[in-house]
Amino acid sequence: MNPLNRSLDSTQEAKLECSTCQARGGGIFAGLGDAGLRLLEQIKFAHVYQRKQGLFYEGQPVAGVYCVRSGQVKVFKSTPEGKQYILRIAQEGDVLGLEALFSSAVHSCSAEVLVKGVICFVDRAKVTDLVHSQPLVARHVMETLSRRLQESDAERIELAERSVKERMARLFAVLAQSHGVEEGDRVRIDLLLSREELAEMIGAAPESAMRALAEFKRERLIQARGREISILDLRGLVRAAHLLDR
Repeated sequence: MNPLNRSLDSTQEAKLECSTCQARGGGIFAGLGDAGLRLLEQIKFAHVYQRKQGLFYEGQPVAGVYCVRSGQVKVFKSTPEGKQYILRIAQEGDVLGLEALFSSAVHSCSAEVLVKGVICFVDRAKVTDLVHSQPLVARHVMETLSRRLQESDAERIELAERSVKERMARLFAVLAQSHGVEEGDRVRIDLLLSREELAEMIGAAPESAMRALAEFKRERLIQARGREISILDLRGLVRAAHLLDR
């Protein structure tokens, strides 16, 4: 489907003004003045995406960027054998497609919706013009790309040095911080991930990830019911990940 045809109906569009978008505060469009926001509202298109709908796929031409207004999106790469490795989970305020916007004609990774939400699209040429005319946007783009590069380097070291159990423990500790909801003496991860997706997030075989998950359940560090995971002992997970030792 052409991204330019993904707009909502007029009633929904009226409720999606960029000036009232709560997700904008931490993204590349944060700090835009009234004139910049009016321009952004004229060039973006919004669409409600369901779980498992794709935004773009590795090797496809870059049409533009996608800004997550609500919902969650998994960004991943695939091996020649078809195995997926999740690079990150994008949430409100994140902008996808930046890495390929200025340096490549095709996407180097894929993005699919994990949790239903509204995602806005801005055409490649128009967002490039916006970057050139709005120095603040250009600075935020550079900061975002720099941060992702640093995270990528850290991730490679993480995969090389840590065991599957350590990587899984670290993942749960990070998710508890970024997507955790306190419920009494436990923290529920407000993100429904399949066992395969958990394995993809730590670069492990599903069987190895399942063994680590089973160990955490036996040790009463987590509780898992279907796709819902609650952290019972965050300190225990931090110790299992050896986050205090390195």
